[in-house]
Amino acid sequence: MKILRTMKKLFAITVLMALAMSGFAQNQQFDFSAVCESGQTLYYRITDGDAQTVILTHPYPAGGPGFEGNYYEGYIKPEGDIIIPSVVVHNGINYSVTAIDSNTFFECDITSVFIPNSVNDIVPRALVSCELLESITVDEENPVFYSESNALIRRADMALVAGCKATTIPDGIETICVSAFAGAGDGGDLIIPNSVKTIEDGAFSGCGFSGSLTLSDSLETIGQNAFDLSRFSGSLTIPNSITEIGFHAFFSCRFYGSLTLSSSLSIINKGAFSNCHFSGILTIPNSVTQIENFAFNGNNFSGIVLGDSVATIGHAAFLDCNNTTGVLRLPHSLTEIGTLAFKNTSFTEIYSPNRIPPTLASNAFQGYDASTPIHIPFGCTNAYQNAEGWNYFSNFIETEMNIEGEWYYEIENENGTITYQHLQCVGDTLFEGGKRPKIIIRSNTQYDKDLITETTHEYVYEENGKVYWWNKHLGKFTVLYDFSAEVGDEWTIEVGEGTIVTHIYNSEIQYINGIPYKKLTIADQDNVFSGNLLSTIGHMTSFFPERLMTRGKGYRVEGLRCYWVEDELVFQQGNKSCDAIYVELHNDVGEDGPSTGSGTLTVYPNPVNGILFVETRRATSLQGQPEYRITNLMGQTLLQGGISADCQQINIESLPAGMYFITVGETTRKFVVKY
Repeated sequence: MKILRTMKKLFAITVLMALAMSGFAQNQQFDFSAVCESGQTLYYRITDGDAQTVILTHPYPAGGPGFEGNYYEGYIKPEGDIIIPSVVVHNGINYSVTAIDSNTFFECDITSVFIPNSVNDIVPRALVSCELLESITVDEENPVFYSESNALIRRADMALVAGCKATTIPDGIETICVSAFAGAGDGGDLIIPNSVKTIEDGAFSGCGFSGSLTLSDSLETIGQNAFDLSRFSGSLTIPNSITEIGFHAFFSCRFYGSLTLSSSLSIINKGAFSNCHFSGILTIPNSVTQIENFAFNGNNFSGIVLGDSVATIGHAAFLDCNNTTGVLRLPHSLTEIGTLAFKNTSFTEIYSPNRIPPTLASNAFQGYDASTPIHIPFGCTNAYQNAEGWNYFSNFIETEMNIEGEWYYEIENENGTITYQHLQCVGDTLFEGGKRPKIIIRSNTQYDKDLITETTHEYVYEENGKVYWWNKHLGKFTVLYDFSAEVGDEWTIEVGEGTIVTHIYNSEIQYINGIPYKKLTIADQDNVFSGNLLSTIGHMTSFFPERLMTRGKGYRVEGLRCYWVEDELVFQQGNKSCDAIYVELHNDVGEDGPSTGSGTLTVYPNPVNGILFVETRRATSLQGQPEYRITNLMGQTLLQGGISADCQQINIESLPAGMYFITVGETTRKFVVKY
């Protein structure tokens, strides 16, 4: 900023001249003082002698001899109602007051301030810690600023540039500037209006609120130290519009409630929520890939759920989260855990799903008992025992969880034709009872193709070697697989109101691409679910007991053709190219060309990147239901509307790239959006 550069030059000149004239002069920040119209002595520094302009400032320089944070050391602080002049006279020369310096009224007991139209710049923190300040008034003719609701606003970009004790922020502001409200706060609630998109560095640093903090639903960025050292109460929700939270953004705030994070975050920056005293369960969204140093240390979380995409956990990220107990499940995506990351936490068990141990600092779990159960994939004990950091632990328990990826099964239909079933693990969700199951979408079957948004969502989770699934008919989780079972053991699978008792006839190790998997051979009395279970992959013939789930429909699943994890082929059986199957599933381009479906409903082009054409050639078959519904893999309706022509055009530009379903009447087709 030009004014500040000029100020620095003139300040240096002033200091040199003062040193030559007197020892006392080195302890002053100003060139002259004058009594203003309202009776207070104010202090000015000449910024341009030729243009005859001055900046209103404080008398004692920061960093001067004996400076202890008092910008009025040895001087009388102004107080009460202040009228800042537009022109001040010194040695017979009229100087225009064009700016207000940082800390000009630091900790002054002023109750109101009038700013003339000559002032065109106010340095952040100009009114910091004015606890009695109740109003700011700006000359109506000021070309740069105006005041509203005790906030000073820059006309050009609606950015708040200075604050006071009152913290009502008027709607319409888009940016809260650097240090705008630093040190402010009247002990109440702070509500950021929905017009605000950016909170810049230090905007609310050191504020003294006792109420809650509500953030704008339109907020996109929270800057460095934006709320550090402030005091709030209750919980905090970071809206999903937030894409970035700055370094130390909430450092040493006091909330004592729960923390809900934005699903749009990819990085939790260094110290972002350090020492905030949050409680409850912390859930890291699946969008987050990196948790940096000290991100959450010193909080009171009762549990931590790490998202599926977290790759790195930095130094001391969860240090001193003393109340954190229960199970810690590390995601498959994790590659590195830094020093002291979980020191002084108290997890009773740790699950690591990776066959190659993530890099672990030797003191990442400092203070933990070496006998803490560490659950790892089957056949990986040696790898963990020989890995740095992990070799501190001694109680490794081989188990199999990791129900995730994509499956492709053959189906023999009632008429003897072959179709296919596609299962895909698309994410996870919080469910009844606090469980966090995987969501598996089933599609492409004769049975459920017309009920795609209802019947193809299955929920499974693993616990102590058992895989549980959500029984829709019973309204509870029941056991699907028990990988901890051995020869001679049995378990019961509940389907609707029926049951299957499975008996273990054989247990062995099967190697796929050199990796060991536990294989159980099971059978039941009616041969409903007999076959082989392969750890992490599931049933090799039919993932679920389809013959009980079809309610009399005449088809059965005949076998797993391909299985992928993170786009890598793990298992293949049969002659058909699994790469071709994968391309077909994800690009959805069949033998008939770039379209999906025939007869009553056809959609094209496929993939699509703008306009989707929907043909309903036999409109009479729609039976009075001329509407379409577009859903995602999660079954959420994203677009819907009416069908008014045999060839309808639907603009899908608002849809992100991915796989979708369109339903018209009782018919559903799949299509892919690509950009």
